[in-house]
Amino acid sequence: MKNNPNSTLPMVLLGLIRQAPRSGYDLRRMFASSPLAHFSDSPGSIYPALARLQQRRWIRPVDEPDGSPRRRRPFTITPQGLAALEKWLSRPVTGSDVRLRPGDLMLRFAFLFEVRGRTSTIRFLSDFEHELSANAISIREYLKENKAHMSMAGRMALEYGLGEYVARAEWARRALAELRRRRR
Repeated sequence: MKNNPNSTLPMVLLGLIRQAPRSGYDLRRMFASSPLAHFSDSPGSIYPALARLQQRRWIRPVDEPDGSPRRRRPFTITPQGLAALEKWLSRPVTGSDVRLRPGDLMLRFAFLFEVRGRTSTIRFLSDFEHELSANAISIREYLKENKAHMSMAGRMALEYGLGEYVARAEWARRALAELRRRRR
């Protein structure tokens, strides 16, 4: 995060703080006890990231009532922080993202509806499904042309990757259908 304010960790912190004011301790607990556990919950990761967000004026401390016994310091997102989060969420879905950063895409998806709304979420899912399907087609063509020259294990590994793209594309189609059915 030091040199890249749009890396995933600060954006996830902004997304979580946008949902509700949270302290570093709250965020550490979330990272330790949820599917976000792939992020480090160490104080050496979370607190410096929060300090940088505060330096950028993307978050600010919430004023605690006088005499509050709590020592934790919750933060809230600022308009500048919300703009940065929206910019991250609005980035196009690319084939490179689908191949190299599918987890980052799912994190964006997790915050997208609340921040950008239904239309942006539908566009994101449509683009995601399109890129996944394009990758699946590319792998199928490669397999068709090269299967005879591949080792069995190499072929099986490629088929595994193909299966992941196909399953993710199917998930995206189901998510799109559900989102289009439901009115909020």
